[in-house]
Amino acid sequence: MTSFNLLDEPWIPGTDASGRPIEVGLRQAILNAHGIAAIGHPSPLVTLALHRLLLCLVHRVVDGPQDGAQWRSLWTAARFDADAFQDYFADRHGCFDLFSPRHPFFQVADLTTVDKHRAPTAPSPASRLAIELASGNNATLFDHSREDKPPQLSAAEAVRQLLALQINAFGGGQGSTSNLFGKHPNLSNAPLVGTVSVLIQRANLFETLMVNLLPYAGDQPMQRTGDDRPVWEQTLHRPPGEVRPFGYLDWLTLPARYVRLLPSYDRDRLVVREAFITPGLVASRLEGAYDNPFAFHREVDKRGRFPVGLQPDRAMWRDSAALFDLGGGGSRDNRPANLRAAASSRLVRVLGANANLHLACFGLANDKAKPILWRREDMPATIRLLDEPDLVAELRDSLELAEAGGSALRSALRSLAYAVLETPDKSPDTKEVSRLAQRMETKAAYWSELEPHFQAYLLALGNDLGSRRDWLLAIRDVARAAFERALLASEGSLARRERAIVKARKSLHTHLSPLLSRLADLQQTQPANPNPQEVLA
Repeated sequence: MTSFNLLDEPWIPGTDASGRPIEVGLRQAILNAHGIAAIGHPSPLVTLALHRLLLCLVHRVVDGPQDGAQWRSLWTAARFDADAFQDYFADRHGCFDLFSPRHPFFQVADLTTVDKHRAPTAPSPASRLAIELASGNNATLFDHSREDKPPQLSAAEAVRQLLALQINAFGGGQGSTSNLFGKHPNLSNAPLVGTVSVLIQRANLFETLMVNLLPYAGDQPMQRTGDDRPVWEQTLHRPPGEVRPFGYLDWLTLPARYVRLLPSYDRDRLVVREAFITPGLVASRLEGAYDNPFAFHREVDKRGRFPVGLQPDRAMWRDSAALFDLGGGGSRDNRPANLRAAASSRLVRVLGANANLHLACFGLANDKAKPILWRREDMPATIRLLDEPDLVAELRDSLELAEAGGSALRSALRSLAYAVLETPDKSPDTKEVSRLAQRMETKAAYWSELEPHFQAYLLALGNDLGSRRDWLLAIRDVARAAFERALLASEGSLARRERAIVKARKSLHTHLSPLLSRLADLQQTQPANPNPQEVLA
């Protein structure tokens, strides 16, 4: 019988305490979590999915943490209780077999697809499991495979992509028909589509999982409507469509796609070349009760509270003020639930009030059910940002100043483009001006140059009185340097370019003047340069 048991087969990639690459099974990942530096995969989607699986497993076995006292008890042990997990693994060993004929892990046994006459139809290529691979309508964006020559996946890679698919699959398109459920509803988005998810990372996997555990008791962290269990413990499959999850563990493992992997062999190597993939379950949006608790949100005018999504042309750190937005507390707290939990006294007590945190943000951008890009961004932060509203307000204002710097640069480059294209007898076409300004702005690379300065500012925020001044200096200097780089991309005759540059430099200085004025005020109270007038130079 073909078998690949996830408890003992190596399939979770990571690094050990010495930085060496490793691959472990679920059993080793949990029992030696204190000796594993981190887990990760080249795809951020897979990395996030692996953490969610492990978090669900820990919640299930410890049946909590019910409260702060239980969390501190778990933390103090510095490793997971081997006896408790070994008992669970022994009891549920068969649930983790990827190719079990009766209960394959995260799949539906005996699932096939059929046509309208109930005649069998061919399975899909295994490439459809991986959102970033070429398959169906997906562009060949992240790899160079072709669907007429689909790649085969190792059993380890197949389960990794299966987990990522269940949280990132796109909606849109007709549902298929299966032998078990008949006509499936149209494809719906998996739970993390359109959101950026945040994980707190620590020195080893044990600490990373611990600081991301949410209070799990009663209706925390979300409504509990039944016997809340992960999908691998559920023996009955609900009809595909919208459902109310039984609780948090059910939500974490809710199958957005009903799948059956078809194993085969490449010589002696177990691989997956094909799979049956159909629409599965989608969590009810009832009053937002089943929103992604690891997402951060933004208040949008009077329209309400919306999750922050990944934008292809906008780095995630530019929206980081929303990460720490207390919003006055209560239901208006816009922070991810794991940051809210970390803001409680439990982390301050064990890490200290001046500890630093490492935040990993994961997102996927799409356009009409097609992937555009996925991204992972890492940000440092001080623990004080989690519960000091004054620091959050300063951060928000500082990011607005960075946006003002970017706006000043855009205005200057548009002025430059206009002057370059202008002729004595004709004003330039506005579309041509926009295109030239955009080309120059791309080469200017303002935001990418500003990012390392922001990371330094974020760590110093609240601990260094000069951090605000240094941040404003960075905005000024990066905007000016970006402008000078953009000049190299300007076009037109030499004489026309010289006149245009003079006008554009004046425009940049004018639009930067509010920032320069605030910088001058700071320079007087926190002098750093021998000559404060250098700020206005």
